[in-house]
Amino acid sequence: MKTKKQLREKLKTMGVKKQFKPYREPESEAVLLLVRHSALITDGLLVGSEIDVYTAAIFRIWTCRKQKAKAYAQRYALPVRLLDGEVELFVPANLADEILPKFGAKVKRMLSPEVLEAARARMAFANKRLTPKNIG
Repeated sequence: MKTKKQLREKLKTMGVKKQFKPYREPESEAVLLLVRHSALITDGLLVGSEIDVYTAAIFRIWTCRKQKAKAYAQRYALPVRLLDGEVELFVPANLADEILPKFGAKVKRMLSPEVLEAARARMAFANKRLTPKNIG
């Protein structure tokens, strides 16, 4: 089982610049990316998206957003598999930084030192206010 850091390094070697949040599925050992609305089948229809590493240089997006996927496939001449109510879009790694976030892939946010210090100060203030004396 690879760690998240090793999975991020694998994405870097593929040529991806953004720091996506990868994870390994326990059953199939597939490398997937964390997405905002994960794929779920409700009432026989797909809702959400799933993004996985298909080959060494291609990502596969499985989504219900047919029009958006078809538009990107036409714009960038990408292979696409249109199914009933869902679509599979195959994205090369050189276009992954641009296309994957559009389909909900989560990207690690980099904070400036000033913003990080302000967040720490807010958390310290909140922790000070939530002591057991003040709650009970």
